[in-house]
Amino acid sequence: CYPGQESIAKIYNLGRPRRALAVVAFEGPVRAGDALEADGKRGEVTSAAPLGDGWIALALVPLAGDGTVRGGGTVVAGDVAGTVRSIVGAARVIPGA
Repeated sequence: CYPGQESIAKIYNLGRPRRALAVVAFEGPVRAGDALEADGKRGEVTSAAPLGDGWIALALVPLAGDGTVRGGGTVVAGDVAGTVRSIVGAARVIPGA
């Protein structure tokens, strides 16, 4: 066994993941560990940095059943609005999927 093997097996055997790592552009400052919400479901900011007039962050964002980001890609961390720019690894082919 390798670390994470059971989690990966559950994703393949029980359905789709409920969250995905995404690049999110925020209108204001956010911090790692901030709770994030999209369409009533929660996620979490994992890292953030200032970028121009806004902030850019990596975050675990909630996914809908079809694998798209809930709320059409609009998220909120505290009172700061954000837009999902891309899902990390979205273009990768997953073996066995």
